[in-house]
Order: sequence, then C-alpha cells, then structure tokens
Amino acid sequence: MEVRIISLKSSPRYEKMQELCKNPPHNLAKDFQFSIFDAISPSSPCFEGLKSKHYHKNYLKESDWVYCKRGAELEPNELGCYMSHFLLWQECVNKNTPIIICEDDIIFEESFKQAIRECVQSPFDLVRLHAEYWGYRGGTFQKVLPRIENEPLYMTSKESLSIVDSIKRFLRKDCFNLYQILRRCYYPLSMFEKEIFLSEHFYMSSLYFNSSACYYLTPKGAKTLIEKAVIFCEPLDIFLSNTFKHKLPNVVYVPLCVRFNEMSLVTTIVLSKKIKKVFSYAPKRLIMPIINLMHRLQAYRQSKKAFEKYRKK
Repeated sequence: MEVRIISLKSSPRYEKMQELCKNPPHNLAKDFQFSIFDAISPSSPCFEGLKSKHYHKNYLKESDWVYCKRGAELEPNELGCYMSHFLLWQECVNKNTPIIICEDDIIFEESFKQAIRECVQSPFDLVRLHAEYWGYRGGTFQKVLPRIENEPLYMTSKESLSIVDSIKRFLRKDCFNLYQILRRCYYPLSMFEKEIFLSEHFYMSSLYFNSSACYYLTPKGAKTLIEKAVIFCEPLDIFLSNTFKHKLPNVVYVPLCVRFNEMSLVTTIVLSKKIKKVFSYAPKRLIMPIINLMHRLQAYRQSKKAFEKYRKK
C-alpha cells in the first residue's frame, strides 16, 4: 500500500522524509511504498487556480469555525495544506486503491502494520491513525484512551504593541473568555458526546479529533470528501471532524500507531502579522462569542445525530 507523505520542499523536515522514503523502517519496507507529495504552497503553480475555484472569504461564513476567537480568513499556508490533501484524495480516486496520507511530523510505531491490516478489513472508508482531542475532556473511555505526548506547541514571541493594538488584543481575548464561560454554562460537551468502541480497536466519537496528521482512506471515502469539499470554508482538520458534512464517521484506531516527532514543535503554517478579517471588528466582533455559541451548538447536535446513524449501520 502506498504511504504519501506531504512535505514542503523548503521545510527542514523534507530531507528527513526523503531519507525515510529511501530507507523505510525494516518492518514496513515490504508492505508499504513511501513517497513524498510536494506540499502546495502560495508559490506553487496550481495554488491560484485552486484558490479561485474553491475559496472565497464569503464561503467561510458557512462554517462555525469562522465565528470563533479569530474570525479570520484561512492563511495561505492553511489553504496550501488543504489543497495538498485535496489533490491526494483525487489521486486516490484515480488509482482506485486505498491510500495512507501523512504529514511530515510523525513517527510510525511498531503497531502501524497491524493497524493498517485491520483498517483494510474494516468497513470504514476513513480511519484516523492519529488524534489529539481527548487529553482535555472526560468520557466513558478516558482511562483507556492514550495520552498524547510531544504535541505541537504554538510558539509566541515577545512583542511591543501600540495602545490601539493592545486594546484590540484585550477585546479579542475578552470575547473569547466570554465564549468559554457561556459554553461551559449552557452546553458542556458531555451533553453531546457519544462514543463507542467497535471491533476492539476502532473508537468512534461524535466530537472532534482535530488532527489530519495521518489517516487511512479508501477511494469511496476520497470521492465523498471531494464531493463535499467543493468549497474550502474551514481548516482541513475541522472539515474532517464535521461528520455531518461529509457523512463519514469520526473513527480513530486505538492504540495510536503514529506519534509526533521532534520536528512537530515547529509549525510550517505561519500566521500573518496582519490577519484578514471576514467580519469587521466592531460591532460584530463583540457579539461573535454569542454567534459562535449558537453555531457550535448546532454543529454538536448535528454530529450527535450523525453518530447515531453510523452506530446503527
């Protein structure tokens, strides 16, 4: 089976991925073909064409993501990440064979081969091989779900701000805190969480997994994702977790068969200093926590309904 690793040529991770493809782990070399997919970046020839076809800031209003604390457009590198995965979905459909899509900040565990064997035998068209959301919430299976080690860190720099920028930052932070308070008061996640283990190793949940680091995908699943990703209205990991949009259940193989490497501590997605807003700052930014609350509530309800359908199947 082919393992496609998405990596930017300009990234320090690229050379390590080249070495991995030339000398794959001994226990995986016979069963898997490792190859690099050159990640799409703003300088790629196809970037503008894909952007004009699939992206416009007005599309973002169709997602609950834009109403969160940032309320901003997708960054160029976020779009590039989405495009890279999108093109690999098309490749999967064209070759008509299952594929494993990875990003370049992971390490394959000893259990990887067995995990993929079980994925192939399962009825699932999309299986995450990495997930990172259960570390900060409870649940029925909290004790058996693995804690994630070496998670990517968001680097912050010390910078001097003008009075105006300081006030804006305070308002953004204050709005986000208001959203967190409202969320905890009115709809704790436990109200919407549904979870179940299927065939011992396949964990299915109605909540987000927040990871696109590595996943198993069939041509049928790839075709479904392509059809539902006509417009790019949110980051890729959010789209994959919104099961009510693409009708593929949120399933992750446990125990996780990949983990982050030391290079994951430095992200290749660089946030612009000047964020392009989808909405004007005032007054909509001030009521965004309330709007976000309503959208998230709807999304969780839809995910819960989708989960019940998947469980019956």
